[in-house]
Amino acid sequence: MEDIIINVNIDSKKDLYNKYNNKIINSDLGTYLFNELKGKSLSNNVIININTKIFLDSKEKDNIVNIIKNNFNHLDIEDDFLKRTNNIKSIILLIFGTLFIWLSYYLEKIDNNMFKELPLILGWVAIWEVGDYILFSRTSSIIKSKRINQLKNAIINFKETI
Repeated sequence: MEDIIINVNIDSKKDLYNKYNNKIINSDLGTYLFNELKGKSLSNNVIININTKIFLDSKEKDNIVNIIKNNFNHLDIEDDFLKRTNNIKSIILLIFGTLFIWLSYYLEKIDNNMFKELPLILGWVAIWEVGDYILFSRTSSIIKSKRINQLKNAIINFKETI
């Protein structure tokens, strides 16, 4: 299993930190790290090599490592919350879809076709939404979660080129 190596060139400290809060990673850096994993294996370890032209003491290096890992830890927590929310929505849609289909069966005796067909259509649309989420949307969410975990567990090395 070959490691995925991401090289990052830093010219100043502002390239590392968010311009409004120095305890948060620069969003461009976070996006760059995440995008560098696209198309690569989901099971390989990640090594981030930070090449810098500025001097960083060991405390600053540890702080940068913590900021990068915390950034992806927060993204992982947010991703888990979204997955739970989507799962709850899917269960509710499945229940409503089933109830609408069941209701359409009992409305067969009504002469008005709209009242017979509307619950049937709504039921199948709701069930299709659940199927779409399970078959398609959830797959991209799983891949994103694995990418975040790769970055959360990445080995971060510093190389100063002063």
